[in-house]
Amino acid sequence: MMRFIDQCQMSPYYDGKVVDSDEFCRQVDVKKNLILHIGMGKTGTTALQDFFWENSANLKKYGLYYPQYGAVSHAHHLLSPHVPQPMAENWHLKPVSEWAVKLKKTPLDTILLSSELMAWASRDQVIEFCQCVKEHFHPTVVIYVRRQDNIIMANYNQLVKAGWQKSEIENVWQRTLLKFNYRKIIDPWAACLGNPNVVVRPYEKQQFHRGDIRYDFMYHVFGVEEDEAFAMPIGNANPRLNASAISYKLQLYRTLSDPAKVALFNDALLSYSASSEGADNSIFSSQPLLSGDSRNEIIRRSGAINDFIAREYLGRDDGVLFLDPLPSSKDQWTKPGLTSDETQKITQYVVNFKPELGELLFKKDTQRSASVGPSRKAAGRPFKGATAPIAINGAVGRSPVSYFRWRRRSKNAKLKQIPQVLISLHLPAVTVDGYLALVDEHCSDSIVEDYRDRPMGSGSAVRKATALRGCFRYARQTYVSERGICVHGNFMPLKYRFFEPSLEKRYVTWVKHPAERLWDHYVLWKSDLDSGNALRRRMLDEDWSFERFANCPAMRNIYSQYFWGFPLKLFDFIGISEFSVTEMQRFSTEILGCAEQERQVNDTSQRTEAVGTIDPKLRKHIERYHSEDMGLYRHALEIRDRQLKKTAGVKGDVL
Repeated sequence: MMRFIDQCQMSPYYDGKVVDSDEFCRQVDVKKNLILHIGMGKTGTTALQDFFWENSANLKKYGLYYPQYGAVSHAHHLLSPHVPQPMAENWHLKPVSEWAVKLKKTPLDTILLSSELMAWASRDQVIEFCQCVKEHFHPTVVIYVRRQDNIIMANYNQLVKAGWQKSEIENVWQRTLLKFNYRKIIDPWAACLGNPNVVVRPYEKQQFHRGDIRYDFMYHVFGVEEDEAFAMPIGNANPRLNASAISYKLQLYRTLSDPAKVALFNDALLSYSASSEGADNSIFSSQPLLSGDSRNEIIRRSGAINDFIAREYLGRDDGVLFLDPLPSSKDQWTKPGLTSDETQKITQYVVNFKPELGELLFKKDTQRSASVGPSRKAAGRPFKGATAPIAINGAVGRSPVSYFRWRRRSKNAKLKQIPQVLISLHLPAVTVDGYLALVDEHCSDSIVEDYRDRPMGSGSAVRKATALRGCFRYARQTYVSERGICVHGNFMPLKYRFFEPSLEKRYVTWVKHPAERLWDHYVLWKSDLDSGNALRRRMLDEDWSFERFANCPAMRNIYSQYFWGFPLKLFDFIGISEFSVTEMQRFSTEILGCAEQERQVNDTSQRTEAVGTIDPKLRKHIERYHSEDMGLYRHALEIRDRQLKKTAGVKGDVL
């Protein structure tokens, strides 16, 4: 189709007078075309940006201008309407009102900008951005979308590599799925520019023009066939970690206290991943970090969104957006993890790749081991097992160090300051949005996860014996560090009941109405298809109803089983998740000692949002069957009410 600017150059008349074509275009103020490649991330954006950058001169033959202005690492992040806060603080961003005026002066008729950060702009940011852009250009948006299970795994890999993700993927994929609602991302752009000005392309090799995303972009956006003059960079510009390297790095986060030190391992782990057997470093490779059942659940939950995108933007009446075969639950898949042999193999590779990294992993002097606390003992265990010695520069090193240690303090040794220790119990299926983020902000890098015991994965006798063994073990040892820590996880609180009495300890947990907790537990087991638990495997194989799940003896009175040997009165804070907003405020002020900020919240309305899923008759039956948990829940409510009245009385005295 002939562009409008081409028509201008061919028209010799303006207002009845013969004029120069350039003069004609200037007088009618012809707007240039602006192509905005908004991503998404993990859809070959780095490969495209490198291609545009390397071929900027060749693109000019087609009237395309890929500017250096506003670029960071070949991408126009400085021109994006959205930039994450950490980056915005360090970059000199350019407002659209400034760069639009500058770029429209280029002699070429089409300007191409690329930044995957644009895809995450809010609706308000998109509206404001597009209104300004349309004053100067004819804009078109291009976005590549990837099947949600694959992009969740690729995004997780990227976040681990960048140091922004420290949790296991099975704990985060359900939250991440909400992020990749493509309709929610695309709709604001389409509303501002119109559907015809939004180009959506599937990120699948079999759907690419000539099987390459770079050819695909040039063909479907500009109508340009392959050009032998184009330079095609070889390899993956954004390599990824393999599954073992991901597990290794997650373990480093739990072992080392400084994220900057963990980042030093990136090059070595990327090199290890690339050299591993069966490594695939192409830009289209995907790692099965999730089981086939979990991936199919993701695809099922994304079906309606993908159907809409296929019909609305690609004109596909069948609603099929992606063509790759679905994962099979019969496919061989092993949950990512590390054996002692794998740990040793990676450690040896790392220290051979960069010997100075051995100084971060190996014990060098007694002063260092005494200057740190015990909370990373569990995290350091994979680096401390009975493995063969590691050689560094030909010399045999000692065993990797566990950074936090229990030791006996000498009688004459005294702590200059008493460290604060927060013991945070995570009960099954009781989650509170923002809680861990608040604790992480307060405790910095001193959060330690203790999910080793898995009390509900064993019988009553084994569960109690494990708690007692931990109780006696910790009662005999002393914490020698002056750093405050938070131990958060799924364990019986009896384990830490007699943890050094001289410390300033705070015991905290969150509870939920037993019926609601059971429902959330049921939904979690149905959606997070991890077959590591025998009862869960049985529930999934037999397709239990919620009623059968609630009546299962193993699920009866969960709270009572956890609180064996540890009465509620020993907790310094018991949060009620139904009142999470006000409870978060109370936790922040009473436990963390943060400055109080008044919030006007209706607790009743908060609570009713969580009610209504369960049949009333079944709810009453659950309350009778789980009578011990109901008693504990009511007791927790009474404790909360007393604490609130006490706080209100203190405020009244102050006033």
